[in-house]
Amino acid sequence: MINRTAERVLTWIGNALHALFFLIFGGLLFALNLNSTEFKQSMVDSETTIEDANGILVIFNVWLIIILIISLIMLILSILSAVWIGKKNKAAGIILIVIGAFSLFGNAVVGVLWLVAGIMLLVRKPKTDTVTNQQNSFEEFEHHQEDYEAKDKQQKLEDNVDEAQNKENHYRY
Repeated sequence: MINRTAERVLTWIGNALHALFFLIFGGLLFALNLNSTEFKQSMVDSETTIEDANGILVIFNVWLIIILIISLIMLILSILSAVWIGKKNKAAGIILIVIGAFSLFGNAVVGVLWLVAGIMLLVRKPKTDTVTNQQNSFEEFEHHQEDYEAKDKQQKLEDNVDEAQNKENHYRY
């Protein structure tokens, strides 16, 4: 299992910054609608008709609502991806790359964080050859150990034969 701490940290930092972005735009929408009469009055004072002021306010509200809906969907997907890291790395990586690319248009820092985390999730793979190398080296060790044991037995037999011949030769003279 590969350690995914870096991806988790990048994703959660992006989530926190994006949640802050979401709250700021939500507060802006709330404040704009709360003070809509003041906004309209300031537009009228600047030689704009009341109909134009209403039109500008409606367009601005619609755009803020669209941004908030898209932002909320991206926030939910990023939280889902953060939860999936370590379980469904490929799906989490793809989702983070897609929402990171879209987020580059609105919040570049968050977009880069999510893109980097998504790419890391897809690119970093566990090292499978390490287990194979460890198994191979263990088998080599066992093989060499058997060879050494066989050589030791053969050396002992040769030593015993040499000793017996030396004793035989010693008694002959």
